[in-house]
Amino acid sequence: LTGEGEYWGEGGGESEGEQAAASATASSVRPGHIYFVATPIGNYDDITLRALRVLRDVDMIAAEDTRRTGLLLAHHGLGGKKFVSHHEHNWRASAPELVRRARDEGLSIALVSDAGTPGISDPGAQLAMACVTAGVPCVPLPGACAAVSALSVSGQSGLEWVFFGFLSQQGAERKRQLARVAGETRAAVLYEAPHRLLSTLRGIVDADAAAAAP
Repeated sequence: LTGEGEYWGEGGGESEGEQAAASATASSVRPGHIYFVATPIGNYDDITLRALRVLRDVDMIAAEDTRRTGLLLAHHGLGGKKFVSHHEHNWRASAPELVRRARDEGLSIALVSDAGTPGISDPGAQLAMACVTAGVPCVPLPGACAAVSALSVSGQSGLEWVFFGFLSQQGAERKRQLARVAGETRAAVLYEAPHRLLSTLRGIVDADAAAAAP
């Protein structure tokens, strides 16, 4: 086993085919660990082989939307998994419970968000902090990230950028954040729901105009 639980075979002399077969049947997870698993941001096939192995092998999956994650797993033939919810409305209760079950019961748990990498603009960040505080190992699995995907086709080399995540929907705070976005000299990346996109873009334009006014 490597430091992250991948199996590479025992002894010497195994062929590549034998090592691959051993890897396919060995567990890819460790007891008492919580895995932060990146999932697709649009296409169900945009997921790593390692992510699928971890989702297959963990004792439990904590999902932001259990129905959406269930559809993803069904697409990849991984039905019958045990789900619990972990989202913005219940994280204060679910985060300590997930940590307790990993630490005290030795369960291996995978955390997934609706799409992309958990812990980025979702309650995964609170679970990561709870893991650090309790000494529970949390393992990130790289994969899809909307912000990085967008930047990769921006055509800018050596681009400096700042990430705002989702903006507040509260009037005064949202206005303050829009002004920060408009005044940013680096590339600004933020997330927004499709039905609010035009409103947010207008807000940025208005904030920029207000800042430029004498």
